[in-house]
Amino acid sequence: MNSDERQIVRRKRGVVLSTPGLKRLRSAIADLEAQQNNATPYSAEELSTITGVSPSTIRRLRAAKSGIDQRSLQQIFSALNLELQESDFQWVDSQWDTRSESVPERCANRTDAEFAAEELAPPFPARYPGGPLPLASPLYIARSPIEELAFAEITQPGCVVRIKAPPQFGKSSLLLRIVHQAQQLGYATVAIDLQQVGAEILGDGDCFLQWFCATLALKLGVDADPATAWNQLVGSQLSATLFVREQVLRTVNRPILLAINDIGRVFEHPATAQGFLPLLRSWYEEAGHDDLWQHLRLVVTYSTDSYLPLDIN
Repeated sequence: MNSDERQIVRRKRGVVLSTPGLKRLRSAIADLEAQQNNATPYSAEELSTITGVSPSTIRRLRAAKSGIDQRSLQQIFSALNLELQESDFQWVDSQWDTRSESVPERCANRTDAEFAAEELAPPFPARYPGGPLPLASPLYIARSPIEELAFAEITQPGCVVRIKAPPQFGKSSLLLRIVHQAQQLGYATVAIDLQQVGAEILGDGDCFLQWFCATLALKLGVDADPATAWNQLVGSQLSATLFVREQVLRTVNRPILLAINDIGRVFEHPATAQGFLPLLRSWYEEAGHDDLWQHLRLVVTYSTDSYLPLDIN
């Protein structure tokens, strides 16, 4: 058997939820949790009891990494008072095991339904995700109640949300969803990724604060140059504070979600960190008595465990 024949012959390996199907299922589960479980998320074992399918099937369905039997999916939807629609799922195909049967034997064992289904199957398997997952990605796994807590927290004036996890644990994907939620609430949003700033800027505390303020104003569409507002007599921290308050917050004049990704990069430059991190803390404290600072909602992500003597909290 040549390689072309091996690529042609495929079989069904169950179904996975599509993006619309995943949304419908999550919504139904959330409604059930609110009605019968005091809004506490159900575990896979509890959903198994409700739906009559095994916990491992529930986990595979949530992970969307391997297919489950279509009848099991039908059973889950029925238990949640949902009607399973063709748009709710898609087939997952994989190549036949070439070590066990010849092509004629495999074809002889196929049904007409299997041959018809494979024509609708995607020709390539899903790639392992790299970077933040798009909002509509079926590969994103909600980690309730983390999302709900973050969404609720950003509605608080002057809040600070910290997202800490090892690399490749989904920090950027969660941050993307928090920013989207803020946009749905009508907030101005700005994302600053510290991976995009050079080491020469990070190594100079004064230069870094000017870069930070300029980037913040530029991404919010505020026509202001921090260089003209910088006052060496009062220092970089106060100059940055006055610029953000008077030139940015006062101009925008509505809630602003400021998302800083990979803030751990400043840990590599202790002098910069010793000036920048307390500055963010002071802005949070100003919100306790200043209406303008209450507009700022801050979300930061980091993954390093090598903290400075300064308390990150």
